[in-house]
Amino acid sequence: MIHIEMEDNYNQTTYYYGTADGKSFTVVCYYDSSVDNWELGEITWSNEDLSTLPLDKTESKIRDFVSKWLFDKQEDKENE
Repeated sequence: MIHIEMEDNYNQTTYYYGTADGKSFTVVCYYDSSVDNWELGEITWSNEDLSTLPLDKTESKIRDFVSKWLFDKQEDKENE
């Protein structure tokens, strides 16, 4: 007989795609179920001219938006 045990912990990487002032970007989000922790990763941009964007300010706003969008969505599901 073979005895198998599993843990229900996992890591997840999710890519979210969006645009800011018409410029396409990707945000990577990481989740670790063992500590129930989400973390926003890097923001990458498509091969567009980004000279018209103030990148630091734009990426800060993107991080804020994605955090609220993700975590407010999670709270709504938990409250159902």
